[in-house]
Amino acid sequence: MKSGREPFSHFLGPVRNLQTFQEIDGTMSVKGKRMPVSDASLGGDSLSFSSTVEMKGQEVIMRYHGRINGDSIQGRVDIQEGPFAGNYDWTAARSKKVKNLRPKRSFRKLG
Repeated sequence: MKSGREPFSHFLGPVRNLQTFQEIDGTMSVKGKRMPVSDASLGGDSLSFSSTVEMKGQEVIMRYHGRINGDSIQGRVDIQEGPFAGNYDWTAARSKKVKNLRPKRSFRKLG
């Protein structure tokens, strides 16, 4: 049976994360638009992060949880509201193109 709604997977693109020790910063691509990730957490082999995206005119909070295994991650995404509300499996693989990313440096004036 075919649903009348567009598959959730059509919305998602690359997720770019930059890890410095246990700190995570990154973006994800939704329909070609980069969105920042928030509430990122890394502990052992567990990774979690959230993002607020617009889907079909509605702001939707997506919470990702996963386990890192080598160069891949497997987990679940919880979508809080909107046309795709529910829980979905997700996987990610390390891009072979990304090498030696450097963290953003922030400077503050002293005194």
